Amino acid sequence: EAAAGFAAARARLEALAPGSVELAMVMDRQGTLAGIQSQPDALERIEQALVLMRRVGPRLGLRGNMAFNAHLIALQGRRFAAAETYARESLAVLSAVAPGSLPEAHARTGLADVLMRRTQYDEAESLFRAALAQSESIDASSYETLSTRLQLGQTLAARGRTTDALAEFDAVIAAVAASAADSPLRTTNLMLDAQSFRMPALLDL
Repeated sequence: EAAAGFAAARARLEALAPGSVELAMVMDRQGTLAGIQSQPDALERIEQALVLMRRVGPRLGLRGNMAFNAHLIALQGRRFAAAETYARESLAVLSAVAPGSLPEAHARTGLADVLMRRTQYDEAESLFRAALAQSESIDASSYETLSTRLQLGQTLAARGRTTDALAEFDAVIAAVAASAADSPLRTTNLMLDAQSFRMPALLDL
């Protein structure tokens, strides 16, 4: 069982390599597993891992990834303030150690998503646009690019900018429709989601 394996690995590392990056990684995996299992202490477990990682590997991309996981667990528990804090930490770290990378774009999108949920639309839109430009520069037709465009459209719709939102939704629909029949995009919900968001937007015209 995964939980037992992680517990055994943690015990060994606490004995042989206390205060190590490896120990922080195992602790993070324990917290992530707890989140998957909806255990109430999942976020606290990941925070313990982050406390250690901030000390032993503050400039490692692993810290950014761990903070990103923490923000997802916080969102799962509807702890939006905590989710924003972790998302900002993730973006700060990944912007420093992996600028221009897809993980940095993911972190930027993650923060934008939290801010959209908190109705902080100005910053959310700015972040979504930056993440979209970054993702497009890597692969303009990727799932990551189109899902970010979809979220940008949601933000614009929430702001009452219906025409702009529809343009983003239509761009997603067109991109999926133009993809090859065996494209992985065809197996996602991007098309259905864009269509479902498009309908209420049309009613606001």
